[in-house]
Amino acid sequence: PTHLSPEKTQTVALFEQGGFAQSDITEYEKENRLPDVPITVRKVNGYGGGINDPIIELEAVLDIDMVIGINPAVAGVDVYEDGADPFGVALLDALAAMANDNIAQTISISYGTDEANQGTTQMAAEGVLFQQLAAQGQSVFASAGDHGAYGNTSNSLNVSDPSSQPYVTAVGGTSLFTGTNSVYLSEETWNHLATGFGATGGGVSNYWAIPEWQVRTLYPRKPGGFSVQAAVQSDSVATRNRGSDTMRNVPDVAAVGDPLTGVAVYSAINGGWQQVGGTSVSSPMWAGLLSIIDASRQIVGLGRFGNINPDLYFLAFTEPGLIDIKDGSNGDVTLYGIPGYNAGPGYDNCTGCGSMYGELFAANSLVCHLVVEGSAPNTPTGFSGTAGTTTASLKWTAAAQANGYLIEVNQVDTGALTFYIAKDTKVELTGLTPKTTYVLSLFGVNPTGTNLVSATIYITTD
Repeated sequence: PTHLSPEKTQTVALFEQGGFAQSDITEYEKENRLPDVPITVRKVNGYGGGINDPIIELEAVLDIDMVIGINPAVAGVDVYEDGADPFGVALLDALAAMANDNIAQTISISYGTDEANQGTTQMAAEGVLFQQLAAQGQSVFASAGDHGAYGNTSNSLNVSDPSSQPYVTAVGGTSLFTGTNSVYLSEETWNHLATGFGATGGGVSNYWAIPEWQVRTLYPRKPGGFSVQAAVQSDSVATRNRGSDTMRNVPDVAAVGDPLTGVAVYSAINGGWQQVGGTSVSSPMWAGLLSIIDASRQIVGLGRFGNINPDLYFLAFTEPGLIDIKDGSNGDVTLYGIPGYNAGPGYDNCTGCGSMYGELFAANSLVCHLVVEGSAPNTPTGFSGTAGTTTASLKWTAAAQANGYLIEVNQVDTGALTFYIAKDTKVELTGLTPKTTYVLSLFGVNPTGTNLVSATIYITTD
């Protein structure tokens, strides 16, 4: 669990091509002991609402469930529905409504089609809206597709719009392997093309030139991050794993997408509980994570991200927080006659910069910034704490130039890390293990990042 989003300040918006049953969301929340998150339906372009297709209903509840599952503290989910118009029209009208409303800080889109199907006029019109959303501080994620490197056309390589848009963060899919009690074991590129269970989309855009943040060959390391594993090796994003050095590479990141290692959602019209997958899982997951980070950024006065891709690549190449997926591919030369893309160290066109190491990525995103101006905060003083059985109360003296504070909680016997965010000079830790020693490190935070030197104490629970 993360403690980086203590305030319900975030709204996540979703685009859907039809309606859903609120009772399905309620069942999911009840089964997983989640709060009742407000869901607001925004009917776009005169759409009358209602369930128009069981498959679309399953898509909608999946998107909503993943956002709530990742961030139960989200203030609300706004669902922009247009189930009457063709995909291109519905997407443009929904994006325009999201931009004009300017309510949601984070947006997820689980729909897409090949760039060639969309056409240049459609993609250019979308690009204008995505640029507006980014300028307003609204971050957009989109699914990279579920048909491997080939998209919806089996005899050529294709990437999916809108995920290939440069002001969108494209999300690929992995196969996730866990142990007892769902403990993380490993991930690899999702690819079951040979057995009909899909594969992560990814490849090279035929329309968008490569953005500047995908061609950097050296990212200067910004000290002050929180490290439990080696950072991704600094290398050319474009060429190491057959990516392009002239056109936009997709995806940017990844999360679980394999339906055989997928997630459970409830949809009565589809028969109840369903195990599902696809990058329709991974995109709203990333939107949920960013809503946590965005709330934390507001608490410590950093402002909203907007387009996160420049900062995302900076973090991927300088600090830990993303799990580098090095195994697998998203192609099948036997089936399609041409190979797809292979995973490998660093960036690749299967899983991008990697999958989320959630809380560590969130913490580093608060203290390591691509653009640094001004002076780092002073080291906090007067740091002290008292521990109970499963809780601890911490306090300290305000540090000069600190907008807020980040507390790293390290369980000494296991090395497990948890992070808390605080605006003022005190915080209450919860969920600690009895009779356990923790080392607590306190960092001041401001738009420059943080000071390398922390205030540190030890506490032992009763």
